[in-house]
Amino acid sequence: MSKIANSRLTAFIAGVWAFYCYTLGQMDGTITILLVYLITVWSYGSKKDVSTRQH
Repeated sequence: MSKIANSRLTAFIAGVWAFYCYTLGQMDGTITILLVYLITVWSYGSKKDVSTRQH
């Protein structure tokens, strides 16, 4: 899951979807997708950092 969360394709898709929602005027969709993406990256990114420090 950490590879998916940290991939450029996932970031691109989240950015495109946020832009799409923004152009439609749906700010709740824009904020939701960005928050979900940021929480996912933060959650799996911190687990990745901890595992690299232990080795």
